[in-house]
Amino acid sequence: MNNSTKIILFDVDGVLLNLPYYFGEVLLEKGYKINNILDKFYSSDEYQQSFLEEVDLEKIVEPYLKEFGWEKSSKEYFDELFEFEAQFFNQELLDIIKKIKETGVECILCTNKNKIRFNFVINYLKDIFEKGFTSCDVGFLKNQEEFWKYVLKNLKERYPEIKPEEIAFFDDKQVNIDVASRFGLNSFLFTDIDKFKKDLDKLIK
Repeated sequence: MNNSTKIILFDVDGVLLNLPYYFGEVLLEKGYKINNILDKFYSSDEYQQSFLEEVDLEKIVEPYLKEFGWEKSSKEYFDELFEFEAQFFNQELLDIIKKIKETGVECILCTNKNKIRFNFVINYLKDIFEKGFTSCDVGFLKNQEEFWKYVLKNLKERYPEIKPEEIAFFDDKQVNIDVASRFGLNSFLFTDIDKFKKDLDKLIK
């Protein structure tokens, strides 16, 4: 690995995790008439706020679950949701990241997530990722400059000698790439595993 690359930041959805379809389709197959009920929940102000601060999503989702006849607890809803999503982590990419880590490069999650979903991700990937920056802890989204000010300040505290150009970032949204690039990070748009390998080669001598 190029000596100038000390840290690589990875987005989750669209990079490490790629869903071919949503959990709602599983619920439909089980006979639940969800109609647009879950859409209302995920587009609600309360859910959107969960990306910026810790909220009790298990409590917030309850009336939506009752509306389509979910008889289990809201915790069981999220447990089943995350069990479904766990099938779709990109194992080939995760294997590559393990090899990257063996070279001494720090690999860190960097994502817009609410607390409950981030906990699922970090726990599931705990053998690969020990740390992560998430919007609900930072208080800003990745398309906001304040997010990157926080990330760089935090990394500087951990690694006093680190420079922005020694940090790489992979994300599937161009707006996030653009903002991170303004702060000097080597930022790459993730589209597929082949492009990722080519971009990774740019970081390797």
